[in-house]
Amino acid sequence: MPSHFSSIGMPVESEEEMHALLEKAAENVEEISCGKGAYLRWSCEQGAELWLQLDKRGSIVGVTPYFNGKSEMRVAVTALVGRPDDTPMEGAVYGWADPQGDEPESGSYPFVFDLVDKAVYGNLDYPFVSQVRLSAFAHELSIYESEDSFDEAQEDEIKFASESFIPSGLFRPDGETTEPPESHAIFTGHILEARELTNPLTDGRYAWIRVRTLGGEIDVVSDLELIETTPVVGGIASGTFWLCGRILEPKIAAKSGFLGRLFSRGSE
Repeated sequence: MPSHFSSIGMPVESEEEMHALLEKAAENVEEISCGKGAYLRWSCEQGAELWLQLDKRGSIVGVTPYFNGKSEMRVAVTALVGRPDDTPMEGAVYGWADPQGDEPESGSYPFVFDLVDKAVYGNLDYPFVSQVRLSAFAHELSIYESEDSFDEAQEDEIKFASESFIPSGLFRPDGETTEPPESHAIFTGHILEARELTNPLTDGRYAWIRVRTLGGEIDVVSDLELIETTPVVGGIASGTFWLCGRILEPKIAAKSGFLGRLFSRGSE
């Protein structure tokens, strides 16, 4: 069954398979220390990554898949999303895609995305504008050879543009807001690059598609089971996705309290 892990060529169907995968990944990782503990980052040249979360005692408390691709989207990051089940090492943020100048809440649309490395940033100074590398893990995915074939496939009276984005994680089907919001989206975009990749840790195959949608570019990854038509450059990709990203230019909050004031005076 397709999952966020199989979307980058790591199919796991049981707790035993997950343990085996993490043990194998842990043989070749980069340790990234932070105030909450540490991350063990497994990565490969193709872009697939696993981020193992360690607490201060060195115990694994979570793991997040990610794809470090080519895309960048300009985002106004406005606030942290409060989710009661998150570990100290994980979380999500609100953002506005393609903001006007440096003005937050002025872009093409609001949305939420998970941070694969949330604890690395410490305390972020919201709001701020940054380039974000965003990966979209496909839950459903349709591929069209051209914009014309995409238009012809839309039978409903309301038709979507070939570059459109709906932040579906912000509201329920009845129109009420989702609390807490989820890092989910429905979007459509033009295919800029497409390739079938192999994960070197598992030899699992998966699809990578760089998509230009409303607001910017996103790297889409997908289990091959979801794809019935081969993606081609110039075609259209459309579907539902989980969003995960990294902030490339984070704005860190100034230190507070006595030490913060001391350091501030020293820099004057």
